[in-house]
Amino acid sequence: MSQEWFRLDGKVALITGAAQGIGRAVAEALAEAGARLVIVDHQADKLPQTAAALTGQGYHVVSVPADVTVPGQVDELVQQAIAAYGTIDILVNNAGGSGNVGIHHIEDVSDDLWDAVIDANLKSAFVCCRAVVPHRPSRYGRGSPN
Repeated sequence: MSQEWFRLDGKVALITGAAQGIGRAVAEALAEAGARLVIVDHQADKLPQTAAALTGQGYHVVSVPADVTVPGQVDELVQQAIAAYGTIDILVNNAGGSGNVGIHHIEDVSDDLWDAVIDANLKSAFVCCRAVVPHRPSRYGRGSPN
């Protein structure tokens, strides 16, 4: 149900980790509020289903499969967003998590696994902010859509 007091008409939102779960729910909420979407996820097999569902509801969606821990891929997805919409007003750094590690004891966590989790949760946010901020109408972030 749309909240008339929360409108994002004319705004462009880029959401990482948007193929499922929280990212997909955020994309749906922002689209319902009037935002045009750029949805991004490394799960290239799931992303088209999400894009089709959103497009089927009449929302404007560009989907880009990308690993947001890789600066070159992030730069490319930002260029695709700019080409499609001319701007990016909102960045939702949702990508991350711990994966399906199934580890119960810290001594079982390898350095490679630790690095992958840190990259997914922290590096991805930094890389995306660094790539998006120069293209934002205002070069800062805040919690309010106004």
